[in-house]
Amino acid sequence: MDRVHLPPTARLVALLIGLASPNVTAQQDAPPATPSNEQEFRERLEALAKAAPPNEPLRGDHWIRGRVVTEDGAPLAGVRVRATKSNPESTLVDRSAFVESPNDESLGRSLLSSYDWWRKRWQNTWETTTTADGTYVFEHVVDGRFEIEAWSSGYSIDPAEGGAHHRAQIESDETADFVAYPTVRHEFDVRMAVGTAPERVLLQFERVGGRSRGDQETWTPSDRFVSIPAGDWKITAYASDPSSKLISVQDAWFVSPPLPLTVQVGATSEGTVVKLVMRGVPAIEGLVRVPAAAARSSFSVVAIALAEGEKPDPARLSESMSGRVRGVVRASMQSGSQRGTTYRIGRIDPGRWFVALNESGVDAPIATRVVEVGEGVAREDFAVPARTSGPELLVRVLDPAGVPLRDCEFDARVVREESTGSRSINSIRLEGRRPVDGSFVFARDRLSKSCTLFAKHPRFGSKTVEVPPDAKELLVKFLEPASPRLVLDGFERHARGRRVAVEVSLDVAKDFDPRRIRYEPDMIPGDGTFDLGRFQPGVLRVRVFVANAQRGTVSQLAELEVASSLFELAAGPRKLMLPFSELGTVRVATDPKERASYTLFRPDAPQDVDSRARRESTRDDDGILTFVDVPAGTFELRGPNGASMLIETPVNEVVRFGADPIRVLRVVIRDPKGAHARAGLKDGDRIVAIDGREFESRDELLRIRQSLKGETVTLTVQRKDERFEIEIETRLVTGAGDPGGYFLEAAR
Repeated sequence: MDRVHLPPTARLVALLIGLASPNVTAQQDAPPATPSNEQEFRERLEALAKAAPPNEPLRGDHWIRGRVVTEDGAPLAGVRVRATKSNPESTLVDRSAFVESPNDESLGRSLLSSYDWWRKRWQNTWETTTTADGTYVFEHVVDGRFEIEAWSSGYSIDPAEGGAHHRAQIESDETADFVAYPTVRHEFDVRMAVGTAPERVLLQFERVGGRSRGDQETWTPSDRFVSIPAGDWKITAYASDPSSKLISVQDAWFVSPPLPLTVQVGATSEGTVVKLVMRGVPAIEGLVRVPAAAARSSFSVVAIALAEGEKPDPARLSESMSGRVRGVVRASMQSGSQRGTTYRIGRIDPGRWFVALNESGVDAPIATRVVEVGEGVAREDFAVPARTSGPELLVRVLDPAGVPLRDCEFDARVVREESTGSRSINSIRLEGRRPVDGSFVFARDRLSKSCTLFAKHPRFGSKTVEVPPDAKELLVKFLEPASPRLVLDGFERHARGRRVAVEVSLDVAKDFDPRRIRYEPDMIPGDGTFDLGRFQPGVLRVRVFVANAQRGTVSQLAELEVASSLFELAAGPRKLMLPFSELGTVRVATDPKERASYTLFRPDAPQDVDSRARRESTRDDDGILTFVDVPAGTFELRGPNGASMLIETPVNEVVRFGADPIRVLRVVIRDPKGAHARAGLKDGDRIVAIDGREFESRDELLRIRQSLKGETVTLTVQRKDERFEIEIETRLVTGAGDPGGYFLEAAR
């Protein structure tokens, strides 16, 4: 059958009206739309829409009933009641058969979306009025949850059992009663501080002592009257940028002081005018203009108040990016297709403010201003400078066969040296240009001197590459990926209905926060065997957690580690076996008179693992410590003043705490580039002797440390089955300076 060629707009309008009613079809001569007859098109479209009979509500086997009464319990007749089904299901009509160009498709999307909203609303809406005894009933409604509202001239009607903004939320086959409160019309006169009347104002009504934000009414000079229920109110007028949507008083440009108003039924308000005066709210607002060809980035605006005579210092704003400067006010940012990115710094004091535009990943502010703030909003726009002439990093990505990859995602971990001497590590998302040759180009100023690049690809995993400070080009070549399959041996026997999560970390030996992939409880099969995905060859740490039963939650902040292991991954498939042992409870008897906390952890656990690898407890009134979900193995129990003992789990009886002698110092490396690491120490090493002298207690260790002389000392180090000696500066053993790590006293 040949296709009938109608003007695109006519075909869509006919479709819209025809779908709305079977009695209104394309044969009703839907008008074409051209610039010359646009007004006529709108008028005829409106006439067709009004002529179309409304859709009938859906019919079902359920009901909704209720009653509307006044404050004194008298029934109120003639009240309009509407029931609207919450979240009705609907499917948009396929528009693909009715469009021939992108413009047609855009118009079709708008018209059909409008029609779909109209159809959903009226097919899931029922209306009626109350009878002489104040009752109403909806019969033959569908099953589901409904929003019920009632209204009548001269009354403010609220649900009898409470609700939000005059609406009740109920299920089908339930009742919703309402109480009607008489209203009194009051005239308002709203002025600016200079005496002029604003074009449009929102009036916010809050009951004295009420917890909700009350009602809002629109006031204009041409419509000065507002109906208010009886009672004591606080009324606030506010207005904002005419091009933005008013959300709350906090976002307003102009606000009046709250005015108390008592509304009494029967008392006349004729001749009485409620006057409100709005004053400007000190704030800074503006646009952030980004070049059209610029790569996507994240921006923020901050401000610092300047004292009288104080000069702006860009260094303070640079430090503010790390969050360590007090008095910094951060702007709220909002993006929109029409206005672009806007910012607002509200609720500030009048005076001089130093304002800066920051970009994620850039060390210093990319633009600054000194803004004078008085009564009202100060306007200050920022323009992001183009980077066409700035240094760039070109990255070429190859697959295992050496073929360039055009599709790849990038993250970066940047390390910044702060003015205080410390370092901060941040993660940023990188998006750059893609030249025709298939490479990737990133602005170099987004990357600090110390930077690590992560290239991610769904077929090959994640590749980590260190970026040299002066690098202009970088080659990233993926290797054949590993496809590990994790087997939690004993999971079916010992999980016992617990919520178990698995977390894998890559590059665990690096000095930056490792990349983690998390597998939630609903992703783990009942037998504990599943594929982890694809990874680049290297070291993979697997950690298994269960929800902390003592906290009653499954968040990551309330989990306990029950298994952990490191695996060396090679290309291709591989099965990773990780025991999931039986989890038990450890109970330890201590002195009931002392209320110190105790910690249970594996003595050989890496020190960079978080608190989820430890169990913490406090004594009960009988001095008994209880630790739950403890797997089998050797654990160290550390108590007050560094006292500790080793416990072999599982145990079936109460263990009495008795501190083991201090025989070793366990090495904890905090900074892989610090003095301890440069001397040859590694995280987890155990120092068994100092200058050849072993120790059996804390007192002996203290005497040895106090007797050290000279600039260097010899440490005897136990690393797994190997024992060797390292010469190190004496000050790093006695605790002077910043060694980049520390020593923990331990039994072995």
